[in-house]
Amino acid sequence: MTRSLLRMILIGLGGVGCALGVARAQSVRYLSEASAPFDRRMVAEIESVGLRVEQPAIEREPLPADAVALIRVLREPPVIELWLVRGQTVELAATLERDPSVTEERDTIRIAEAMRGFLVPLAERAAAATGTLPAPPPTVADQPSPPPSVPPPPPAASPVAPPPSRVHQERDLGFGLALALSTLPGGLSGSVLVNGRQRVVSAAWVELGAAAPLTSSTLDRGSASADVEARLLLAGAHWNFHELLGVSLRAGAGAMLGAIRARGRAPLPRPTKLDSTLTLLPYLSGGLELPFAPALAADLGGFVGYAPERVDVAFGSEVVGTFGRPLVVGHVGLVLRP
Repeated sequence: MTRSLLRMILIGLGGVGCALGVARAQSVRYLSEASAPFDRRMVAEIESVGLRVEQPAIEREPLPADAVALIRVLREPPVIELWLVRGQTVELAATLERDPSVTEERDTIRIAEAMRGFLVPLAERAAAATGTLPAPPPTVADQPSPPPSVPPPPPAASPVAPPPSRVHQERDLGFGLALALSTLPGGLSGSVLVNGRQRVVSAAWVELGAAAPLTSSTLDRGSASADVEARLLLAGAHWNFHELLGVSLRAGAGAMLGAIRARGRAPLPRPTKLDSTLTLLPYLSGGLELPFAPALAADLGGFVGYAPERVDVAFGSEVVGTFGRPLVVGHVGLVLRP
């Protein structure tokens, strides 16, 4: 943490009130989604400066009257929020970001040292308020100065913990609409793609989608031709990676059901023929989201599928194309996150 950020945190501590004449150590509420080693180091740092650690079973439980600060450790995005208790409210003092470029052990030490710098002045202020620190030495040898007087704080109340992070409220559900291009026998086909996404845990999501064709590809062999189109149903899961410069990256896998239809045309007297079939394709997916409004994000992505069962398009005995080996789909659109 830079010196300027640490200075801002220490200045913010000047407004924190402490109760007089209470021998019990003041408390810090600790809410965490991090790993157990990280939590053990953070709790040890808090207790080492003389503050109690309070870890309630539910996040919305009212803060105790002796609470002076709240620490919230989020997994997605990976940040640590520092809140100060001021009367009946809590105010966000600073947000510390985890550093994914170093090992978890080194990052834990860095965060713990920064947190200690935040807590030491707070603990000293609490100890002075309860009279556990010795009086300052006399300024003149024969005329000691009177002990410093600490004005009594306002009556302690039970402040309410901050609301859950907006990241969780905004990103738990998403609906997408996009235009897509698919590789089919004969060339590219345009389609419209709709999907829905739901967070299941941390950065893991499940998704359902469907694609309907807007255009078809065309196979030509002499005087004969065929138009090929595909409808897709998709079901899968993906993992959202750490946001970089506001862009959220994802990667996933799943399976899609493809309904392929080929309409063949030939000179008279040969009739037009329509063939269709179904096939199942596993796929890998990837993409990114770039938010530009509170509930909207631009979405760019794609997936690559492969059909284990061969699906050929043939003119008579001549195979002129094969579907899904591979099937590549790219799309661009919008995601609504209510």
